[in-house]
Amino acid sequence: NSVESLAVIAIVVVEDLIRDGRYNEAMAVSDVILKRYPDYAYGLVKKGTAAYYALKAEFYDLYPTIEDVPTGRLGRLNLLQTLNSRVFEKADSLGWLPLKQ
Repeated sequence: NSVESLAVIAIVVVEDLIRDGRYNEAMAVSDVILKRYPDYAYGLVKKGTAAYYALKAEFYDLYPTIEDVPTGRLGRLNLLQTLNSRVFEKADSLGWLPLKQ
């Protein structure tokens, strides 16, 4: 399928955005790719990876505990955590397995 082939090629853009620390843009590009190829496990993993790095940059590196997160930022924290969990769950359901190190 040509749409799936293009999605596989386009994921390089997501990888570059993650490498550049542009996590929100990486998630947005992932959304475009996944809209066309929703069962692309690697695309889901890359979106989850971008969400994790956004969590790390916006929350985990800044606040030692959840109680330290400003109330106005809790919605964003919840959104990113939920997104990260859901995309990895879907990738798992498609047969994706993390690399063993």
